[in-house]
Amino acid sequence: MYKILYVGKFIPNEGAAGIHVYNIAKCLEEQGVEIVYVAYSKNSFKKNRIYDIRKPMGVIGSLKNVYDIITGCYEFDVFKNAIEKEHPNAVILYNTSNAITKKAINYCRQKNIRIIVENTEWYTVTSITSGLAGHLLTKSVDKRIRKTDNTADGVIVISKYLENHYKRQNVPTFNLPPLFSLEKESVERIQFRPIRFVYAGSPGGKDILKPFVDSIIEHNKHNDCNVEFHIYGINQKQLSHITGYQINAEDGVFAHGRVSHDEVIRAVSNSHFTVLLRHNMRYAKAGYSTKVAESLALGTPVICNNIGGTDVDINDSETGFKINDCDIKTLKNVINRVIEIGEMDYFNMRRACINYAQKRYAAQNYSETLLNFILGK
Repeated sequence: MYKILYVGKFIPNEGAAGIHVYNIAKCLEEQGVEIVYVAYSKNSFKKNRIYDIRKPMGVIGSLKNVYDIITGCYEFDVFKNAIEKEHPNAVILYNTSNAITKKAINYCRQKNIRIIVENTEWYTVTSITSGLAGHLLTKSVDKRIRKTDNTADGVIVISKYLENHYKRQNVPTFNLPPLFSLEKESVERIQFRPIRFVYAGSPGGKDILKPFVDSIIEHNKHNDCNVEFHIYGINQKQLSHITGYQINAEDGVFAHGRVSHDEVIRAVSNSHFTVLLRHNMRYAKAGYSTKVAESLALGTPVICNNIGGTDVDINDSETGFKINDCDIKTLKNVINRVIEIGEMDYFNMRRACINYAQKRYAAQNYSETLLNFILGK
């Protein structure tokens, strides 16, 4: 049996990063691989051994955190301990800092252990005025992507943008989208009216929300066919802060706050379209939205803007709608396109989404080739 050490700042099967990693781990376990984590531990997670990289109480402090970002010393000590006890065949580093990546690669070279970097994002280096720790972390990751990842045995990437970057550096690369255990191919019918749009996530500065909210409210003011926009991840107060005005129930926009992942899945599954609008910037091209992959896997088409990121996997009028900008006029037009879809045509869109997801995101499609790449076969 092969053993792989999965390293990173995530809680297995929790949050976007933890779920992403856990699904890849399950994919490898189907090939008989034993997965051991060097990550954040949680008592409720008993499936795999975890070497906890969370610093004990008493050593947490802003200066200590900055020092660890620069040196990676605490994580590396935990990493070395795991290597000595587990003797893995390979190591995967998930979005680690430059410091820990360099140390881990050098250490694995000494131990003759295969080491793979997994990269799912590439954010612009933040200004030091927005916070010292954030500035140092984004700078560290940027340096890692440019100068350190190419010294690993290979890189797992999530997008064509990152794949092209590493191929220019002659790095062995494996392009792996978000994975899911997709077994059912049936298409569930949902109530056809009212039309429900959904967004799930924490918009921050990466997702564009206000123009679509404005468009929904504007539409409902002047049309008899009301539509709804359900938002998960932020509450009504946070949404009002984003829009700059108070939103009422009759506007058709509902912010449900943070809810469980299972509740989000139910909401997306019972909605007509997922909405994801992003800025035309590197982070959107380098990453891949799990929200989009999950939506397609559930049979829910996606509305997105055309920026050369995750949107490349949306076939216009088949698995969703792609728009060229986020202007109010454009968004109102796409809302009207949705309203004009007949029930049978919409049902066919849901079927097309599931068919596409079966080909693109099903874990069983990648398990053998992924393991061979990690092991260097």
